[in-house]
Amino acid sequence: MGNAKYIGRVGALAVALGVGAGVVATAAMPVVAVAKPHGTDTSSTTSPGTSTSKKTGGGGGSYSGEANVSVSVNGVQKVDKGTAEALTTKGERSTAIARGDYSYADARYCTGCTATATGTGATAITTGGTNNNATALGDYSTAFAGNGDNNTATATGNYTEAYAGGIPNGTGSGNDYNTATATSGGVAYSGVGGSNNDYNQATASTDGLASAGTDGYGNTSNVATASDGGEAYAGVTGTNNDFNEATATTGGHAEAGNDGSENTSNFAEASDGGAAYAGTVGSGNDSNRAIASDSGSAFSGVGGTDNDFNEATATSGALASAGTQGDGNTSNVATASDGGQAYAGVTGTNNDFNQAMATTAGHAEAGNDGSENTSNVAQASDGGGAYSGNLGTGNDFNQATASFGGNAFSGVAGTDNDFNQATATTGGLANSGYGGTGNTYNVATASNAGEAYSGVTGTDNDFNEATATTAGHAEAGNGGSGATYNVADASDGGRAYAGILGTDNDANHATASGPTDVQQAGVGGTNQDGQIAPLP
Repeated sequence: MGNAKYIGRVGALAVALGVGAGVVATAAMPVVAVAKPHGTDTSSTTSPGTSTSKKTGGGGGSYSGEANVSVSVNGVQKVDKGTAEALTTKGERSTAIARGDYSYADARYCTGCTATATGTGATAITTGGTNNNATALGDYSTAFAGNGDNNTATATGNYTEAYAGGIPNGTGSGNDYNTATATSGGVAYSGVGGSNNDYNQATASTDGLASAGTDGYGNTSNVATASDGGEAYAGVTGTNNDFNEATATTGGHAEAGNDGSENTSNFAEASDGGAAYAGTVGSGNDSNRAIASDSGSAFSGVGGTDNDFNEATATSGALASAGTQGDGNTSNVATASDGGQAYAGVTGTNNDFNQAMATTAGHAEAGNDGSENTSNVAQASDGGGAYSGNLGTGNDFNQATASFGGNAFSGVAGTDNDFNQATATTGGLANSGYGGTGNTYNVATASNAGEAYSGVTGTDNDFNEATATTAGHAEAGNGGSGATYNVADASDGGRAYAGILGTDNDANHATASGPTDVQQAGVGGTNQDGQIAPLP
């Protein structure tokens, strides 16, 4: 049954997320009964408000060649042959038609409704409202429309299920204008359970599972589409989660605007075993977009409050997370592929417009944790690690690029460390504007196991540049305060220090090459300016 698949959503988000979000417990859907009640006496009365009254002789007309057919209109049994059963209530102007061995159509307690079941064991039920329409076409197919008005459920194909506004023996009320369409073994739920879940649309085909606007309260105009074994959930549980869209195919799992409250206009798309989550769990998380394919996992605006306009894209086993878990983290973009991991604007508060890109097992973080870290960029590839504008407060416009096992840190930690740039490759370590306060426009470049530090710690250390290669170690404008325009270059195991530790040490230049070469220019003290080491 489809309910087992629906229940399988419990805990899926927490398992896939991997970034510390709490497990979201969701209630299991009530069990759907597809077998009709056999041995029930439906021939009792013809008084107003009672069920179908049977006509003698079994009827005939256009159904004369069928062994199992039952037709009931406005409480009157028009045809009754074999094991098929159709039921309506007098005065409600509803129609029930059952065709097939043990088929069952029930339009009782529903005004102006139509239930049509065709196929062995097919079941169609409308109840609890007006103008509901349920159509089940296929062996052991099930369609239910009710618990509100103007709901439509259509199940086409053997073992196919569609539920709009409710389920048999389930709860819910005031769920109107919902549409559930299922084909070829799909299962679709639209506006099922809860109250006042309206205008939702669920479409499922080829063993897909689609659920839109179910279980919660006031979840409206959500769209879920699933095919080829995919599972899509839009606006499920929670309160006032509206205009969300989830699409899943080929074993993908997509969730948009689920749980929480007032999560609106989120979009999730998953394919080929990918998992995509947009605007779920928290409150007021709007207009987020998550796309995942090829076993990738994408999280956008998940958890927290007012995390909006974030975008995460993951493919080929990668993980991308943008604007998740914190509060007011907006317009962040995370892109990951080929086993990479990218995090942009994750946790913290008001971390906006950050971009993280990771590929081929790279790890990139931009504007995470802390608060008001904006417009940072991190790029990582080939096992590199890039970190830009993380942890601190007001660290903006920093850029970190890492590849081939290098690690780059730019504007990480501290306060108001802006416009720093770090680049690391082939095992290098580059660090610019790290820690401290107001360290800006520093550049660090490292390769081949070199280590470069510029504008690290201290206060107002700006426009410093450090370059290290082939196991060199370079430091420029670190520690102290007011150190500006210092340059350090180190290669082949050399160590170079320029404008570090003191106060207002500016425009110093140190160059070192070779494992025994150590050069210092403008180190310590105050106003040590314009020094060059070694001397020309």
